[in-house]
Amino acid sequence: MNTRKSFETIHGDYRFFGSHSTEGDALRETLLPILRERTQKHVRWMDFGCGSGGFLGELLAALDRPPADIDLALVDVDRGYLEEAREAVAGFTASEVAVATAPEELAGAFDLITSKHALYYVKDLRSTVRTLCGMLKPGGLAIFMLGGKTNHLSGLWETAYAARNLPVPYFRAEDVAREIQATGLTHESLAVPSVVRFPDARENRLKFLRFFFAGNTAGMTPESLLPLLDPLAKDGDVVIDSACSVFLVSR
Repeated sequence: MNTRKSFETIHGDYRFFGSHSTEGDALRETLLPILRERTQKHVRWMDFGCGSGGFLGELLAALDRPPADIDLALVDVDRGYLEEAREAVAGFTASEVAVATAPEELAGAFDLITSKHALYYVKDLRSTVRTLCGMLKPGGLAIFMLGGKTNHLSGLWETAYAARNLPVPYFRAEDVAREIQATGLTHESLAVPSVVRFPDARENRLKFLRFFFAGNTAGMTPESLLPLLDPLAKDGDVVIDSACSVFLVSR
């Protein structure tokens, strides 16, 4: 999994972001009916860009399937996250959890492939989308989740990089949609709204900015980016309306 952003030094900042967003709950509510239908029989499930395994673990807990019915594989470039995620989901499968830093390291095909906010950062989007879709079994489903260019969070990237006459260095939902279309596979998309809200304190702003711009600051420091959040301050909080595009790709 070649990536243009490293999370190794910002695990705490990422946890801060996740704990102040309604997105996790909104995505679970959207995905659970789909996943319940897909997990009525034995499934082999890959999570690409698994992070700490928290979101996958919450989905598995809500599905409450017999561990013998689910085989799990985790992919992340961050080895620390891989071990944390393996521990987080080990109780949901009767098999050993497979871990890899790239999907090509895993053998066989999958009934389910999920990826939440990982495709922004891959180096070769076309190759990654085709590899993941190509690893689906006939009748399998891939679920790709990420924000698009109209997302207010993405707008922060646009503003910051435009000030330095630079393009945004990450892929977004519109790019993924084009690559999915090019595969010729059946697909549909959903929009899931959410809100990021946290108390408007300097250290909280810095936590958010360290996470959001890690690895591609183009010489900008988190301190220099603090004014980006001024227009989003409201009643003592920073409030960012957001939306996640969810792509359902069937093989």
